[in-house]
Amino acid sequence: MLIRLVLAIATIITTSLLLASVTAIPAEAAKTATVVRWVDGDTVKTTRGTVRLIGIDTPEAGECGAKKAKRLARKLAPSGTRITLRNPRSVQNRDSYDRRLRYLGPERVDIGLRQIRAGSRARYDSRSGYDRHPRQGKYVKADKRSPNYKCGRTPQDKSSYSPIPGTWDCPAKAPIKGNQVSPEWIYHLPRNAYYEATNPEECFASEAAARAAGYRAAKV
Repeated sequence: MLIRLVLAIATIITTSLLLASVTAIPAEAAKTATVVRWVDGDTVKTTRGTVRLIGIDTPEAGECGAKKAKRLARKLAPSGTRITLRNPRSVQNRDSYDRRLRYLGPERVDIGLRQIRAGSRARYDSRSGYDRHPRQGKYVKADKRSPNYKCGRTPQDKSSYSPIPGTWDCPAKAPIKGNQVSPEWIYHLPRNAYYEATNPEECFASEAAARAAGYRAAKV
């Protein structure tokens, strides 16, 4: 009888310790920062460095909707605004450009979700080879319900495509590689010298579409 009692007490103590250890770990590590300036609708300079919003893709400079997306970001969090940066454990800390990957917004404002509802896209998540993030379902659902920005261009002129996950290749329907090499954005055609060595951020079906997205032609 005594042995059973001791075992029962030990079980209760162990369970309590396990529950305490689980609840002690926050779902997201939140830190505050101040907005310095918006680079575009999904990238912002802050007092904690450059931050790229998780799971969304606003239009790039020169692309349909770019100015509207940037204006919305500035409206939601103007320069000087105190913001909260949240870093989900399922998402890597920084991207290939050394930008922090974060959810971002003033209190009770999800800027990424607002951008999607305004016309931007839910992208760079587990559907295209990136990390799954906790708000992915909500973002994808909002994207399906919200039309993308429209500026009177043909789909070919305004659309970009994601690279093939896990490779340096673009899909056959959009073979032109857009490569963002700070401070320049360059697009490479299959005939260009460095095409095979280029790891694209975006793929395009036409040179016009690449130029509209802010890229210039490779010189070699």
